[in-house]
Amino acid sequence: IVGGKFFCAKDFPEGEYIVFCNPMRHWGDVQLWRNKHEGLYVNASGVMASSTELFLSLGRDFDGDFVQLIKASVYPVIANAIRNFSDSPTVDKLPKVALSGSLQEIAIRSMSDLTGVVASLLGRARAANAENAVILIPPGGEQKTAKEFRIIDFLSQELQIAVDSIKSAYPNNVNGLNAVTEFLNAIEAEAPFIKGFKDSQTYLSGPCPVSATADDTVSRVVRLVNSYFRAPDLKEDSSPRNYEKVLFGDVPYAPEQLAYALKHRQEYRQDFQKAITWRDANDGDNTLIREAAQKHKLSKEKILNATSVSGKTYSPESWVSAYWAAAHQAETGDAGMVFTIFADEIVEKLKDYDPSTAQIVDVYAVQYGKWAAPQNAPWRGQQVQTRVILQEVSGKQRMAIEMKWPNAKVQKTWELLGLAGEKSIPYLTIGQTRDMKIYSTGFRNNVTVTVKLFDMSMSDQQIQDYLTS
Repeated sequence: IVGGKFFCAKDFPEGEYIVFCNPMRHWGDVQLWRNKHEGLYVNASGVMASSTELFLSLGRDFDGDFVQLIKASVYPVIANAIRNFSDSPTVDKLPKVALSGSLQEIAIRSMSDLTGVVASLLGRARAANAENAVILIPPGGEQKTAKEFRIIDFLSQELQIAVDSIKSAYPNNVNGLNAVTEFLNAIEAEAPFIKGFKDSQTYLSGPCPVSATADDTVSRVVRLVNSYFRAPDLKEDSSPRNYEKVLFGDVPYAPEQLAYALKHRQEYRQDFQKAITWRDANDGDNTLIREAAQKHKLSKEKILNATSVSGKTYSPESWVSAYWAAAHQAETGDAGMVFTIFADEIVEKLKDYDPSTAQIVDVYAVQYGKWAAPQNAPWRGQQVQTRVILQEVSGKQRMAIEMKWPNAKVQKTWELLGLAGEKSIPYLTIGQTRDMKIYSTGFRNNVTVTVKLFDMSMSDQQIQDYLTS
Protein backbone atom coordinates (compact mmCIF):
# COMPACT_ATOMS: atom_id res chain seq x y z
CA ILE A 1 0.00 0.00 0.00
CA VAL A 2 1.58 3.28 -1.07
CA GLY A 3 0.93 6.86 -0.03
CA GLY A 4 1.47 6.51 3.71
CA LYS A 5 2.34 4.21 6.59
CA PHE A 6 -0.28 1.48 6.30
CA PHE A 7 -0.61 -2.09 7.51
CA CYS A 8 -3.24 -4.82 7.56
CA ALA A 9 -4.08 -6.71 10.77
CA LYS A 10 -7.44 -8.47 10.73
CA ASP A 11 -7.48 -8.92 14.52
CA PHE A 12 -7.39 -5.15 15.19
CA PRO A 13 -10.03 -2.54 14.23
CA GLU A 14 -9.16 -0.20 11.41
CA GLY A 15 -7.65 3.13 12.40
CA GLU A 16 -4.44 4.79 13.53
CA TYR A 17 -2.00 2.97 15.85
CA ILE A 18 1.15 3.77 17.77
CA VAL A 19 3.64 1.17 16.52
CA PHE A 20 6.88 0.16 18.29
CA CYS A 21 8.98 -2.88 19.10
CA ASN A 22 11.97 -4.18 21.07
CA PRO A 23 14.82 -3.59 20.84
CA MET A 24 14.04 0.07 20.25
CA ARG A 25 17.06 1.82 18.80
CA HIS A 26 15.88 5.43 19.13
CA TRP A 27 12.73 7.55 19.32
CA GLY A 28 12.26 7.17 15.56
CA ASP A 29 11.27 3.56 16.20
CA VAL A 30 7.97 4.82 17.66
CA GLN A 31 5.72 5.59 14.70
CA LEU A 32 2.10 6.10 13.66
CA TRP A 33 0.69 3.60 11.17
CA ARG A 34 -2.88 3.16 9.91
CA ASN A 35 -4.59 -0.23 9.85
CA LYS A 36 -6.58 -0.92 6.65
CA HIS A 37 -8.42 -4.19 6.09
CA GLU A 38 -7.47 -4.91 2.48
CA GLY A 39 -4.96 -6.88 0.48
CA LEU A 40 -3.67 -10.45 0.40
CA TYR A 41 -3.69 -10.91 4.20
CA VAL A 42 -7.09 -9.37 4.96
CA ASN A 43 -8.40 -12.68 6.34
CA ALA A 44 -5.17 -13.85 8.04
CA SER A 45 -5.54 -14.01 11.82
CA GLY A 46 -2.46 -13.41 13.97
CA VAL A 47 -0.65 -11.62 11.17
CA MET A 48 0.43 -8.01 10.62
CA ALA A 49 1.20 -7.29 6.97
CA SER A 50 2.95 -4.26 5.51
CA SER A 51 5.74 -3.26 3.16
CA THR A 52 9.36 -4.28 3.58
CA GLU A 53 10.33 -0.60 3.63
CA LEU A 54 8.06 0.16 6.59
CA PHE A 55 9.22 -2.80 8.66
CA LEU A 56 12.86 -1.97 7.97
CA SER A 57 12.19 1.55 9.29
CA LEU A 58 11.48 -0.14 12.65
CA GLY A 59 14.55 -2.37 12.35
CA ARG A 60 12.25 -5.37 11.80
CA ASP A 61 12.55 -8.22 9.35
CA PHE A 62 10.30 -11.18 8.54
CA ASP A 63 11.64 -13.97 10.72
CA GLY A 64 8.84 -13.95 13.31
CA ASP A 65 9.39 -10.57 15.01
CA PHE A 66 6.71 -9.17 17.30
CA VAL A 67 5.42 -5.60 16.92
CA GLN A 68 3.43 -3.75 19.60
CA LEU A 69 0.28 -1.85 18.63
CA ILE A 70 -1.64 0.67 20.73
CA LYS A 71 -4.70 2.50 19.43
CA ALA A 72 -3.60 6.12 18.90
CA SER A 73 -6.85 7.41 20.39
CA VAL A 74 -5.89 5.91 23.78
CA TYR A 75 -2.91 8.30 24.08
CA PRO A 76 -3.78 11.33 21.92
CA VAL A 77 -1.06 13.56 23.39
CA ILE A 78 1.65 10.99 22.66
CA ALA A 79 0.22 10.40 19.18
CA ASN A 80 0.35 14.13 18.44
CA ALA A 81 3.96 14.32 19.68
CA ILE A 82 4.90 11.48 17.33
CA ARG A 83 3.32 13.37 14.41
CA ASN A 84 5.64 16.29 15.17
CA PHE A 85 8.87 14.27 15.47
CA SER A 86 11.72 15.57 13.35
CA ASP A 87 13.27 13.26 10.77
CA SER A 88 14.27 10.05 12.47
CA PRO A 89 17.83 8.69 12.22
CA THR A 90 18.61 6.61 9.17
CA VAL A 91 19.62 3.05 9.99
CA ASP A 92 20.45 0.53 7.32
CA LYS A 93 19.66 -3.14 7.75
CA LEU A 94 23.12 -4.33 6.74
CA PRO A 95 23.82 -7.64 5.02
CA LYS A 96 24.66 -10.55 7.30
CA VAL A 97 28.30 -11.66 7.42
CA ALA A 98 28.87 -15.34 8.17
CA LEU A 99 30.19 -16.09 11.66
CA SER A 100 33.38 -18.11 11.91
CA GLY A 101 34.45 -20.78 14.39
CA SER A 102 32.65 -23.56 16.23
CA LEU A 103 29.25 -23.16 17.85
CA GLN A 104 30.96 -22.92 21.26
CA GLU A 105 33.27 -20.13 20.07
CA ILE A 106 30.37 -18.20 18.54
CA ALA A 107 28.35 -18.55 21.77
CA ILE A 108 31.23 -17.27 23.92
CA ARG A 109 31.87 -14.29 21.61
CA SER A 110 28.17 -13.38 21.71
CA MET A 111 28.52 -12.71 25.45
CA SER A 112 30.78 -9.72 24.83
CA ASP A 113 28.82 -7.71 22.25
CA LEU A 114 28.76 -3.90 22.41
CA THR A 115 24.99 -3.42 22.76
CA GLY A 116 25.29 -2.09 26.34
CA VAL A 117 28.15 0.24 25.43
CA VAL A 118 26.27 1.77 22.50
CA ALA A 119 23.03 2.07 24.49
CA SER A 120 24.86 3.88 27.30
CA LEU A 121 26.35 6.35 24.82
CA LEU A 122 22.89 6.96 23.37
CA GLY A 123 21.55 7.67 26.88
CA ARG A 124 24.39 10.07 27.66
CA ALA A 125 23.98 11.91 24.36
CA ARG A 126 20.22 12.27 24.81
CA ALA A 127 20.54 13.45 28.41
CA ALA A 128 23.00 16.14 27.33
CA ASN A 129 20.96 17.22 24.26
CA ALA A 130 23.98 16.26 22.17
CA GLU A 131 22.45 13.59 19.94
CA ASN A 132 22.20 15.98 16.96
CA ALA A 133 25.81 17.14 17.26
CA VAL A 134 27.83 16.38 14.13
CA ILE A 135 31.34 14.98 14.71
CA LEU A 136 34.02 13.36 12.59
CA ILE A 137 33.90 9.57 12.91
CA PRO A 138 37.23 7.86 12.15
CA PRO A 139 37.37 4.70 10.02
CA GLY A 140 36.70 1.38 11.70
CA GLY A 141 34.79 -1.83 11.12
CA GLU A 142 33.51 -1.75 7.53
CA GLN A 143 33.86 2.07 7.37
CA LYS A 144 37.04 2.70 5.36
CA THR A 145 37.31 6.50 5.53
CA ALA A 146 36.61 9.24 8.09
CA LYS A 147 33.09 10.68 7.75
CA GLU A 148 30.95 13.24 9.54
CA PHE A 149 27.83 11.88 11.28
CA ARG A 150 25.17 13.12 13.62
CA ILE A 151 25.81 11.27 16.86
CA ILE A 152 22.27 9.84 16.85
CA ASP A 153 22.72 8.50 13.30
CA PHE A 154 26.07 6.87 14.01
CA LEU A 155 25.07 5.34 17.35
CA SER A 156 21.74 4.07 16.02
CA GLN A 157 23.55 2.24 13.24
CA GLU A 158 26.11 0.84 15.66
CA LEU A 159 23.32 -0.35 17.95
CA GLN A 160 21.74 -2.24 15.05
CA ILE A 161 25.11 -3.86 14.29
CA ALA A 162 25.62 -4.79 17.95
CA VAL A 163 22.15 -6.31 18.25
CA ASP A 164 22.74 -8.39 15.12
CA SER A 165 26.19 -9.55 16.27
CA ILE A 166 24.86 -12.88 17.55
CA LYS A 167 23.91 -13.82 13.98
CA SER A 168 26.32 -11.75 11.92
CA ALA A 169 30.05 -11.02 11.97
CA TYR A 170 29.51 -7.49 10.64
CA PRO A 171 31.89 -5.48 12.87
CA ASN A 172 31.21 -2.41 15.00
CA ASN A 173 33.28 0.72 14.41
CA VAL A 174 35.09 0.70 17.78
CA ASN A 175 37.23 3.70 16.78
CA GLY A 176 34.05 5.66 16.12
CA LEU A 177 32.56 4.65 19.47
CA ASN A 178 35.73 5.83 21.18
CA ALA A 179 35.46 9.17 19.32
CA VAL A 180 31.89 9.64 20.54
CA THR A 181 32.96 8.75 24.08
CA GLU A 182 35.75 11.35 23.97
CA PHE A 183 33.33 14.00 22.68
CA LEU A 184 30.77 13.28 25.39
CA ASN A 185 33.50 13.29 28.04
CA ALA A 186 34.72 16.65 26.77
CA ILE A 187 31.28 18.26 27.16
CA GLU A 188 30.74 16.44 30.49
CA ALA A 189 27.67 14.64 29.18
CA GLU A 190 26.47 12.28 31.90
CA ALA A 191 23.42 10.15 32.52
CA PRO A 192 23.84 9.07 36.17
CA PHE A 193 20.71 6.90 36.06
CA ILE A 194 22.54 4.37 33.82
CA LYS A 195 24.84 3.42 36.68
CA GLY A 196 22.04 3.84 39.22
CA PHE A 197 19.83 1.27 37.48
CA LYS A 198 22.55 -1.34 37.98
CA ASP A 199 23.13 -0.54 41.66
CA SER A 200 21.38 -2.95 44.03
CA GLN A 201 21.11 -0.16 46.62
CA THR A 202 19.02 2.06 44.32
CA TYR A 203 15.55 2.52 45.86
CA LEU A 204 16.69 0.36 48.79
CA SER A 205 18.89 2.80 50.66
CA GLY A 206 18.49 5.85 48.43
CA PRO A 207 16.94 7.25 45.23
CA CYS A 208 18.37 6.77 41.75
CA PRO A 209 21.07 9.35 40.84
CA VAL A 210 19.91 11.70 38.12
CA SER A 211 20.87 15.07 36.66
CA ALA A 212 18.80 17.91 38.06
CA THR A 213 18.74 19.74 34.71
CA ALA A 214 18.50 17.00 32.05
CA ASP A 215 15.20 17.14 30.17
CA ASP A 216 15.29 13.76 28.43
CA THR A 217 12.37 11.44 29.10
CA VAL A 218 14.23 8.93 31.28
CA SER A 219 15.76 11.63 33.50
CA ARG A 220 12.35 13.26 33.99
CA VAL A 221 10.74 9.91 34.86
CA VAL A 222 13.54 9.12 37.34
CA ARG A 223 13.16 12.53 39.03
CA LEU A 224 9.42 11.91 39.34
CA VAL A 225 9.95 8.47 40.87
CA ASN A 226 12.60 9.91 43.21
CA SER A 227 10.08 12.46 44.49
CA TYR A 228 7.96 9.59 45.82
CA PHE A 229 10.83 7.62 47.30
CA ARG A 230 10.93 7.09 51.03
CA ALA A 231 13.63 4.95 52.64
CA PRO A 232 11.84 1.99 54.26
CA ASP A 233 11.71 1.99 58.04
CA LEU A 234 10.93 -1.63 58.90
CA LYS A 235 10.25 -0.85 62.54
CA GLU A 236 7.76 1.85 61.62
CA ASP A 237 6.22 0.23 58.54
CA SER A 238 5.69 -3.19 60.15
CA SER A 239 4.21 -1.99 63.44
CA PRO A 240 0.53 -3.05 63.87
CA ARG A 241 -0.14 0.36 65.47
CA ASN A 242 0.15 2.00 62.06
CA TYR A 243 -2.94 0.14 60.85
CA GLU A 244 -5.23 0.60 63.86
CA LYS A 245 -7.39 3.17 62.06
CA VAL A 246 -7.42 1.53 58.64
CA LEU A 247 -10.67 -0.37 59.39
CA PHE A 248 -13.34 0.26 62.05
CA GLY A 249 -11.74 3.60 62.95
CA ASP A 250 -15.19 5.15 62.57
CA VAL A 251 -16.94 2.56 64.82
CA PRO A 252 -17.03 3.56 68.53
CA TYR A 253 -16.64 1.11 71.41
CA ALA A 254 -16.84 1.42 75.21
CA PRO A 255 -13.67 1.51 77.38
CA GLU A 256 -14.70 -1.73 79.09
CA GLN A 257 -14.95 -3.44 75.68
CA LEU A 258 -11.34 -2.49 74.94
CA ALA A 259 -10.27 -3.69 78.40
CA TYR A 260 -12.04 -7.01 77.75
CA ALA A 261 -10.27 -7.36 74.40
CA LEU A 262 -6.86 -6.51 75.88
CA LYS A 263 -7.32 -9.16 78.57
CA HIS A 264 -8.29 -11.65 75.88
CA ARG A 265 -5.21 -10.64 73.89
CA GLN A 266 -3.00 -11.62 76.84
CA GLU A 267 -4.68 -15.03 77.04
CA TYR A 268 -4.32 -15.46 73.28
CA ARG A 269 -0.62 -14.63 73.49
CA GLN A 270 0.00 -17.09 76.34
CA ASP A 271 -1.84 -19.93 74.59
CA PHE A 272 0.15 -19.54 71.41
CA GLN A 273 3.49 -19.17 73.20
CA LYS A 274 2.75 -22.45 75.00
CA ALA A 275 1.71 -24.14 71.75
CA ILE A 276 4.80 -22.97 69.87
CA THR A 277 7.11 -24.12 72.67
CA TRP A 278 5.42 -27.55 72.61
CA ARG A 279 5.74 -27.75 68.83
CA ASP A 280 9.47 -26.96 68.92
CA ALA A 281 9.99 -29.71 71.49
CA ASN A 282 7.95 -32.30 69.58
CA ASP A 283 9.41 -32.42 66.07
CA GLY A 284 7.20 -29.67 64.65
CA ASP A 285 3.87 -31.13 65.77
CA ASN A 286 1.26 -28.35 65.28
CA THR A 287 -1.51 -30.04 67.27
CA LEU A 288 -1.57 -27.48 70.11
CA ILE A 289 -1.37 -24.58 67.65
CA ARG A 290 -4.47 -25.84 65.86
CA GLU A 291 -6.24 -26.33 69.18
CA ALA A 292 -5.37 -22.78 70.29
CA ALA A 293 -6.61 -21.33 67.02
CA GLN A 294 -9.88 -23.27 67.26
CA LYS A 295 -10.39 -22.27 70.91
CA HIS A 296 -10.14 -18.55 70.19
CA LYS A 297 -12.12 -18.79 66.97
CA LEU A 298 -15.01 -20.31 68.94
CA SER A 299 -14.86 -17.52 71.53
CA LYS A 300 -16.87 -15.18 69.28
CA GLU A 301 -20.27 -16.15 70.70
CA LYS A 302 -19.11 -15.55 74.29
CA ILE A 303 -17.67 -12.14 73.29
CA LEU A 304 -20.87 -11.00 71.56
CA ASN A 305 -22.98 -12.01 74.57
CA ALA A 306 -20.78 -10.20 77.09
CA THR A 307 -22.60 -7.39 78.92
CA SER A 308 -21.61 -4.25 80.78
CA VAL A 309 -21.70 -3.92 84.58
CA SER A 310 -25.16 -2.40 84.17
CA GLY A 311 -26.36 -5.31 82.05
CA LYS A 312 -26.15 -3.44 78.73
CA THR A 313 -25.26 -5.39 75.60
CA TYR A 314 -23.07 -4.01 72.81
CA SER A 315 -23.43 -4.20 69.04
CA PRO A 316 -21.40 -6.87 67.22
CA GLU A 317 -19.60 -4.22 65.13
CA SER A 318 -18.48 -2.35 68.27
CA TRP A 319 -16.92 -5.60 69.56
CA VAL A 320 -15.06 -6.08 66.27
CA SER A 321 -13.86 -2.47 66.49
CA ALA A 322 -12.63 -2.99 70.07
CA TYR A 323 -10.81 -6.19 69.14
CA TRP A 324 -9.34 -4.53 66.03
CA ALA A 325 -7.95 -1.74 68.23
CA ALA A 326 -6.63 -4.17 70.89
CA ALA A 327 -4.91 -6.36 68.31
CA HIS A 328 -3.24 -3.40 66.61
CA GLN A 329 -2.15 -1.67 69.80
CA ALA A 330 0.45 -4.41 70.26
CA GLU A 331 3.94 -3.47 69.12
CA THR A 332 4.37 -6.78 67.27
CA GLY A 333 2.74 -10.06 66.55
CA ASP A 334 -0.79 -10.05 67.98
CA ALA A 335 -2.73 -8.48 65.10
CA GLY A 336 -3.72 -11.98 63.95
CA MET A 337 -6.12 -12.39 66.88
CA VAL A 338 -8.86 -10.22 65.39
CA PHE A 339 -8.62 -12.04 62.05
CA THR A 340 -8.93 -15.40 63.83
CA ILE A 341 -12.11 -14.41 65.66
CA PHE A 342 -13.82 -11.93 63.33
CA ALA A 343 -12.67 -12.87 59.82
CA ASP A 344 -16.21 -12.75 58.35
CA GLU A 345 -16.93 -9.31 59.81
CA ILE A 346 -13.65 -7.93 58.46
CA VAL A 347 -14.45 -9.25 54.99
CA GLU A 348 -17.89 -7.63 55.09
CA LYS A 349 -16.36 -4.34 56.23
CA LEU A 350 -13.97 -4.43 53.31
CA LYS A 351 -16.89 -5.06 50.94
CA ASP A 352 -18.67 -1.99 52.31
CA TYR A 353 -15.59 0.21 52.08
CA ASP A 354 -16.44 3.37 50.15
CA PRO A 355 -13.32 4.75 48.47
CA SER A 356 -15.10 8.05 47.76
CA THR A 357 -14.79 8.94 51.46
CA ALA A 358 -10.99 8.77 51.06
CA GLN A 359 -11.04 11.41 48.34
CA ILE A 360 -10.97 14.27 50.87
CA VAL A 361 -8.33 14.56 53.60
CA ASP A 362 -8.60 17.09 56.43
CA VAL A 363 -5.33 18.52 57.76
CA TYR A 364 -4.97 20.75 60.82
CA ALA A 365 -2.10 22.39 62.79
CA VAL A 366 -0.82 23.65 59.44
CA GLN A 367 0.52 26.80 61.13
CA TYR A 368 3.38 24.77 62.64
CA GLY A 369 4.67 23.52 59.27
CA LYS A 370 6.26 25.20 56.28
CA TRP A 371 3.08 25.42 54.20
CA ALA A 372 1.08 27.92 56.33
CA ALA A 373 0.04 30.14 53.43
CA PRO A 374 -0.89 33.74 54.38
CA GLN A 375 -4.58 34.60 54.47
CA ASN A 376 -4.21 37.08 51.62
CA ALA A 377 -2.66 34.39 49.41
CA PRO A 378 -4.29 31.11 50.51
CA TRP A 379 -4.12 27.72 48.85
CA ARG A 380 -6.64 27.74 46.00
CA GLY A 381 -6.47 24.30 44.36
CA GLN A 382 -2.79 24.00 43.53
CA GLN A 383 -1.66 20.48 42.61
CA VAL A 384 0.75 19.16 45.24
CA GLN A 385 2.39 15.86 46.18
CA THR A 386 1.44 14.42 49.58
CA ARG A 387 2.87 11.65 51.74
CA VAL A 388 1.53 10.10 54.97
CA ILE A 389 3.97 9.77 57.88
CA LEU A 390 4.01 9.28 61.66
CA GLN A 391 4.93 12.44 63.58
CA GLU A 392 5.70 12.55 67.30
CA VAL A 393 3.57 15.19 69.03
CA SER A 394 3.77 15.66 72.83
CA GLY A 395 5.29 12.21 73.18
CA LYS A 396 2.61 10.47 71.07
CA GLN A 397 2.78 9.19 67.50
CA ARG A 398 0.28 11.01 65.27
CA MET A 399 -0.53 10.51 61.63
CA ALA A 400 0.67 13.52 59.66
CA ILE A 401 0.93 14.72 56.06
CA GLU A 402 4.11 15.85 54.34
CA MET A 403 3.97 17.83 51.13
CA LYS A 404 5.94 18.85 48.07
CA TRP A 405 4.93 21.66 45.74
CA PRO A 406 6.65 21.81 42.32
CA ASN A 407 6.30 25.62 42.18
CA ALA A 408 7.99 26.25 45.53
CA LYS A 409 10.97 28.59 45.19
CA VAL A 410 12.99 26.81 47.89
CA GLN A 411 12.34 23.15 48.65
CA LYS A 412 14.97 20.49 49.17
CA THR A 413 12.82 17.61 50.40
CA TRP A 414 9.40 16.76 51.82
CA GLU A 415 8.15 19.36 54.32
CA LEU A 416 5.53 18.89 57.05
CA LEU A 417 2.06 20.14 56.11
CA GLY A 418 0.16 19.24 59.29
CA LEU A 419 -1.68 16.52 61.21
CA ALA A 420 -4.35 14.33 59.62
CA GLY A 421 -7.91 14.87 60.84
CA GLU A 422 -9.51 12.07 62.85
CA LYS A 423 -12.14 11.32 60.17
CA SER A 424 -9.45 10.94 57.52
CA ILE A 425 -7.15 8.62 59.49
CA PRO A 426 -9.06 5.35 58.75
CA TYR A 427 -8.40 5.84 55.04
CA LEU A 428 -4.69 6.63 55.23
CA THR A 429 -1.70 4.31 55.46
CA ILE A 430 1.88 5.14 56.40
CA GLY A 431 4.00 5.85 53.32
CA GLN A 432 1.00 6.47 51.03
CA THR A 433 1.84 9.10 48.40
CA ARG A 434 -0.36 10.77 45.80
CA ASP A 435 -1.02 14.02 43.97
CA MET A 436 -3.87 16.11 45.42
CA LYS A 437 -5.40 19.59 45.19
CA ILE A 438 -5.02 21.80 48.27
CA TYR A 439 -7.39 24.46 49.61
CA SER A 440 -6.99 26.66 52.71
CA THR A 441 -10.12 26.32 54.88
CA GLY A 442 -9.23 27.97 58.21
CA PHE A 443 -7.06 30.87 59.36
CA ARG A 444 -5.62 32.27 62.59
CA ASN A 445 -3.36 35.29 62.96
CA ASN A 446 -3.58 35.78 59.18
CA VAL A 447 -2.08 32.38 58.27
CA THR A 448 -3.59 29.04 57.20
CA VAL A 449 -4.25 26.64 60.09
CA THR A 450 -6.44 24.03 58.32
CA VAL A 451 -6.55 22.75 54.76
CA LYS A 452 -8.49 20.19 52.78
CA LEU A 453 -6.80 17.92 50.26
CA PHE A 454 -8.89 16.64 47.34
CA ASP A 455 -8.14 13.61 45.17
CA MET A 456 -7.21 14.43 41.57
CA SER A 457 -10.19 12.39 40.33
CA MET A 458 -12.59 15.04 41.69
CA SER A 459 -13.65 17.76 39.27
CA ASP A 460 -13.32 21.45 40.13
CA GLN A 461 -17.12 21.66 40.29
CA GLN A 462 -17.32 18.77 42.77
CA ILE A 463 -14.68 20.43 44.93
CA GLN A 464 -16.45 23.80 44.90
CA ASP A 465 -19.77 22.15 45.71
CA TYR A 466 -18.14 20.47 48.74
CA LEU A 467 -16.39 23.64 49.93
CA THR A 468 -19.57 25.70 49.72
CA SER A 469 -21.96 23.11 51.14
